[in-house]
Amino acid sequence: MKNIYFISRSYPGFFDTGGGALMRKSQVEAFKDAGYNVIVVLPNYNSNKLKRTNQGIILIPYKINERLTYSLHSRGLIECYLNNWIKNTVKYLKNVISTNDIIFATTGGELGTLAIAGKLKLLTQCKVIFNYHDPIADTSIFNNFPTNKSTKINKNKIEAKYLKNIDIILTSSERNKQALLDKHPFISDSKIKTIYFGFLQDLFDNNILKEKSPNKIRIVYGGSFSALQQPELLIKAAKGIENVEVIYIGNHANYAPIQEFKNDCTLLPAMPYNKYVNYLQTKADIGFVSLTDEYYGACVPSKMFEYINVAIPILGALPNGDAMDIINNKKYGLASHFSDIDQLKANIKSLSNSKETDIYKQNILSDRHEWSMDQNIKQVIELL
Repeated sequence: MKNIYFISRSYPGFFDTGGGALMRKSQVEAFKDAGYNVIVVLPNYNSNKLKRTNQGIILIPYKINERLTYSLHSRGLIECYLNNWIKNTVKYLKNVISTNDIIFATTGGELGTLAIAGKLKLLTQCKVIFNYHDPIADTSIFNNFPTNKSTKINKNKIEAKYLKNIDIILTSSERNKQALLDKHPFISDSKIKTIYFGFLQDLFDNNILKEKSPNKIRIVYGGSFSALQQPELLIKAAKGIENVEVIYIGNHANYAPIQEFKNDCTLLPAMPYNKYVNYLQTKADIGFVSLTDEYYGACVPSKMFEYINVAIPILGALPNGDAMDIINNKKYGLASHFSDIDQLKANIKSLSNSKETDIYKQNILSDRHEWSMDQNIKQVIELL
């Protein structure tokens, strides 16, 4: 049985970061189902000792002075805040991994997993696959950098140094793929592939009846409340449209831009995931998704796949990129640029027409199985 060393910064039960960690667990389970022996390699944040669990997880020491480490990184004096973990992991795995093994490393924005994969390729000559869930933080997308760029170091140059050693590169958006090809000419189109992993678990229930609101279309936003999403765009655009009700779900109490409109919308607390999904199925007519930085056009929000999973049309305020293209080109709803509040208002008015909304829902229902993790992971297994 061939080994896969699955290298990640987080995993359910070990520095769990929500949807990303759940995605990684699903990938691991799919590899196991395909007949591979999977060893998950993670940082040990709590101890300076290497630890193995009986679930096939290796925890490699990463206990640091966070203030000092982040200061050194922001000043460009170290490549990555995970430097100590990189060194410890490479030192340990170089004597464990054989040429017949496979390294599958994944990132949600950190450089450390790419550095480990690139270094181990040179030392072991095994097959290496690197999976971009999101672009590596502080690298560029078509010469655009995130507005919150946090280090002086040239991350593009470091990214290139390690990507040269990778056999197969996976991205979660076509825009990120094209950006990587644009800034790293050494990457051939044949070694990079876009795979939308989609939703993790099929939760659609055709027998659940929608609790209709009299003469109202309910638009729901559930998720993070921050300057990156600016979910207040929804209520700003919807205010004054009589047959539309805006509902926010999450930790919004300390987010002032939403509190300003608290009399114009419904504010509900954060819900356990299953309860949230049930709410979407029974009460939501439309799901809202937003990102308000052009850089993040290279990302496809997992929220969008949640809406597809439960078959509700999508309203988007997004940068140019895959997410906007999927919504508009597949006719799953309407998405406009996050800077265009007038077009967002026009899209809300259009979606408040129930006949038009039903067309978008039928389009989603026809395609939704294409967006399941079960379907898309097959493409990865073929590459192993």
